[in-house]
Amino acid sequence: MTLQQIRDRAEAQLKASGIEEYKREARLIISEYTGFSGADLILKPETALERSAEEKIISALSRRTAGEPLQYILGHWEFYSLDFEVCPGVLIPRPETELLAQLVIKKAQEINRARLLDLCCGSGCIAVAAAKNLNDAEVYAADLYDIPLKMTKRNAGINGVSIAALKADALGVPPAELGGDFDIIVSNPPYIPEGDMPSLQREVRLEPESALNGGNDGLMFYRLICRNYTALLKPGGMLAFEVGIAQADAVSGIMRESGFEDICRIADYAAIDRVVYGTLNRRSS
Repeated sequence: MTLQQIRDRAEAQLKASGIEEYKREARLIISEYTGFSGADLILKPETALERSAEEKIISALSRRTAGEPLQYILGHWEFYSLDFEVCPGVLIPRPETELLAQLVIKKAQEINRARLLDLCCGSGCIAVAAAKNLNDAEVYAADLYDIPLKMTKRNAGINGVSIAALKADALGVPPAELGGDFDIIVSNPPYIPEGDMPSLQREVRLEPESALNGGNDGLMFYRLICRNYTALLKPGGMLAFEVGIAQADAVSGIMRESGFEDICRIADYAAIDRVVYGTLNRRSS
């Protein structure tokens, strides 16, 4: 089979299964298993594939058309111009989360030896991006589950950064090992309302429910992180969240009631408020 033939097959299969970005996904799958670039697919259409590469592509297409997320099939994904391993059991890094990482990096650059905690770290994408772009920061990543902590450590190694990865329950009492005096706490917590879980896209439903389900109204983690982790912040420290659609008002209110001020929002590229952040009132601790 030639590059052109496998490309035609891939696009047809993906399109027939209802995948909107079928051309892009076909290109990514083919490139992953052949090493050919997108330009090669256009410039070298008659190149013959090795049998092993052809079989891997066909297997990947079957998995994708069955609803498995592309990122899990490839085993890695780009975030903040860095490569991250991903696997079932961790939330897939998303473009809107880069806004949160960008905010944290910018704020930490203004602080000498910033002390930063990424809570509900998942793949470690925020913590690793921060550590990669900050020369002198002390970066911690925390999650309740073993797979995210394992992935965070692996991704720190892949990207050549040092991170302290610890087990912690965002809904409970912080472990003593975290210490305190953080300049920044950042979190992309589960925020899907429980009643909305069954209606999620089939690909999203294959991501870990523990990384998606935000309780009855989707706000459980925001309330309990503010209640349990605010004490770990320095007075004047920043707490920053990613939020779901139409949650910015509620999360701003929760933060305000927990002693935060100067609360701001950042909208994503679709003009949806996706990041809410504020500073801890210096009289609150």
